[in-house]
Amino acid sequence: MPRRCISLNRGSAAYGVHAASWLSFFLVCLLLFQRPWFAVLLTTSLQLLILAVNFAKYHSLREPFILQDFEYFADLIRHPRLYLPFFGIWNAILGSVLFITLVTTALMLEASLLVTVDAVLFFSVVTALFIAMSFAARSFAARLPVPQLQPASDIRVVGLYASFWGYYLAFGKMPELQPRPEFCDDVVPADVNRLPDLLVVQSESFFDPRLSYRSVRKDVLSHYDRIVGQSLCHGSLRVPAWGANTVRTESAFLTGLNPAQMGIHQFNPYWYLSRKRLPNLVSRLKSQGYRTICVHPYPVGFYMRDKVFPMLGFDQFIDISEFNPEQKDGQYISDAAVARKLTDVLEQQDHPCFIFTITMENHGPLHLESEQGVNIDALYSEPPPADARDLTVYLRHLKNADRMLDRLTGFLRDRQRKSYLCWYGDHVPVMIGVYKSMGEPLAETPYLIWCSDPQAAVSDELPLAVDQLAIELLERAVNSDCGIIDSSELIGREAGADKKVCPDV
Repeated sequence: MPRRCISLNRGSAAYGVHAASWLSFFLVCLLLFQRPWFAVLLTTSLQLLILAVNFAKYHSLREPFILQDFEYFADLIRHPRLYLPFFGIWNAILGSVLFITLVTTALMLEASLLVTVDAVLFFSVVTALFIAMSFAARSFAARLPVPQLQPASDIRVVGLYASFWGYYLAFGKMPELQPRPEFCDDVVPADVNRLPDLLVVQSESFFDPRLSYRSVRKDVLSHYDRIVGQSLCHGSLRVPAWGANTVRTESAFLTGLNPAQMGIHQFNPYWYLSRKRLPNLVSRLKSQGYRTICVHPYPVGFYMRDKVFPMLGFDQFIDISEFNPEQKDGQYISDAAVARKLTDVLEQQDHPCFIFTITMENHGPLHLESEQGVNIDALYSEPPPADARDLTVYLRHLKNADRMLDRLTGFLRDRQRKSYLCWYGDHVPVMIGVYKSMGEPLAETPYLIWCSDPQAAVSDELPLAVDQLAIELLERAVNSDCGIIDSSELIGREAGADKKVCPDV
């Protein structure tokens, strides 16, 4: 827990960068308001706010606050439902009222220094001190230990604020990302008539609670169990996220890069991908003749997808503007509505199509929904504990995801064009009370790759990391079907990946 991070043996660099950073922000506040005690109050209040957010994030997601999280403060304002409930609505209201009261009182009680000090002298001295403190902070930061990019461990070594500087400097030392060689081979476009349709569903918070909680009924995922038996392969999926941070899993699937290969960009990969082009699954499929579409029932600007997805190679992004509020189930657009949209889009295509889908129905905060009217007997084989309310809400939505999987496979099976479905969960959901009383679940999520041709079923159980899943889909669904490359060549290329240089995009 963060409270165990207190240490008096972090070295002069860690304490120096913390003190210099605090003084730098204090001097900025002093320049703006010319009131030293008010500047102290404002600087300390910001520090306490970051500490409070740090505790809230660790409590929910098992990860402390890191430098990249500052970018999400803007998302907190644009999408408060996704963030504020985990901090606590009343905590936020009380903190805001207290802060406004203190600020108003401080401004009324303290006079500006410009009443007694020459303005030119004041601004000159404070600006000089700010430059000196900024230089001192950078100098101390350069002496910090190299971060291991394990946030909890890094904070224990240098402290929260010094870790911000360590991660900031890591950006400058990180080389450009190297793409997977499978995505940047020179590929002769296949006969489009032979290309199968590819449908990928990143199902929000999809995991198998039956593996961790015996009281959950086995038939909660009855369609999933049946389709697993008909699949080409299935198994547990290692994902780089817990409770949130969907883009980490999403990026790993689309780029095929694992956290070690992403380096400092593993925490917010779309910051990099919104600025640099990188060969990936989408660009590879597009070069082979696919029309590439993303369907996500949420604003396209969230997580900068409006900038990132065109850079990845998507031709079209269907966001929440093409859904309506009546299609919600709970807080978000239902999986049933997304399934209908997917079938409509596929029916309109006269070209091989790759559709990447990001669902929302099972997105938290689950505690904002009521369990009233839910048939408990249809979800549990024995009465759940009192703290299982979030799990009950989750299971209701999970059954809807199960029905979505059934509807999609049924639709694809009846189509003339051969089709493949890849289904996986991005992370386990946030259910703090459930985990406290019933234990934490397995961190892995399930996946499957299914083909509409029943003769293709193999049902291999194959544990994978999410960065390997797209490669598996590409090999089984496109390369093998169209004769572009065989498995032995793929393995040989993998072995020589360190010798292969990908051409510029």
